[in-house]
Amino acid sequence: VLRNPAGLNDTLVDLINTVSLADTAPTKQAAAVSNEVMARVDIEIGKVERLTAIEVAAVNRLALERAVEAPSGG
Repeated sequence: VLRNPAGLNDTLVDLINTVSLADTAPTKQAAAVSNEVMARVDIEIGKVERLTAIEVAAVNRLALERAVEAPSGG
């Protein structure tokens, strides 16, 4: 665990499991952790969206400029 601490995915899955198994409303602590984790997830999603919008678009433009063929799906 010390070498490979839980990532966002693990933390989110554990939180969902904990909250979904409870017979009562989520605790204040669970809600706070949920808000923190979702804020971190939103940041990561923003990074992916920026990467897609900027970097992938730039690679696609270069490929089109140089007439690079797309790889076949087979």
